[in-house]
Amino acid sequence: MHKYYRINEVAQFTSVSIRTLHYYDEIKLLSPSYRTEGGHRLYSKDDLMKLQQIITLKFMGFPLKEIQNLLHGSNFNIHESLKIQAGLLKKEAARIEVVSKLLDHLVDDSNGKNTFDWESIIKIIEILQLSELDKQTWYKKYLNENELEDMNKLFSGFTDEFWTDYHKRWADLFAEVRENLNTDPESETGIQLAKKWMNLVNEIYANKSELSRKLWNGYKAGIIPENQLPYDQSIIAYITRACEKLNAS
Repeated sequence: MHKYYRINEVAQFTSVSIRTLHYYDEIKLLSPSYRTEGGHRLYSKDDLMKLQQIITLKFMGFPLKEIQNLLHGSNFNIHESLKIQAGLLKKEAARIEVVSKLLDHLVDDSNGKNTFDWESIIKIIEILQLSELDKQTWYKKYLNENELEDMNKLFSGFTDEFWTDYHKRWADLFAEVRENLNTDPESETGIQLAKKWMNLVNEIYANKSELSRKLWNGYKAGIIPENQLPYDQSIIAYITRACEKLNAS
């Protein structure tokens, strides 16, 4: 004897609301196999299996119209749709990562207070929304005219050979910090890494501490393209604590 389930039982089994099940029936996405003389919906085990498929596809990002085509049509290309959905989910994951970086920056920058530098926040959000091509010139939007002039003067004072070596030393330091993330940032190891970090910063920005601080805030917020400077929240957290300990010593 076949077993059938009333709509309240199906809702309990699947955590899909009765209202949603009514809607699925209304749009012909999932209709119960039987109804009682009184009009009550009765769902079969096949109906429950179909509902589970709907839930799964919806979780994977498929809109209801495509789910309907998939379940009821013969020409629906699930492989192509999965590829499209994977791409959309990757973009959404990247967007969430960007927002996460910004929130981390805001928490760190506020120092536990309820005041924020809204002008900088707005600029950061504008840069985060730029196209990949425009992001290569992020600093033109982030810095004001005086800061841009200062940065151009600083950068033009060094040769290409210097910059090649300078970037290599930064890459080496990033790798060294990453290898020591298991240590206490306030330990002697952390202090020495903080000194190396500040020495590299001061090679360029020794006389421009405000510009250095603003660029550091931009880095923490994730607005510098990763092909220009690798971003790693764990390194930022480690070095921030290590530098605070160094400055307090």
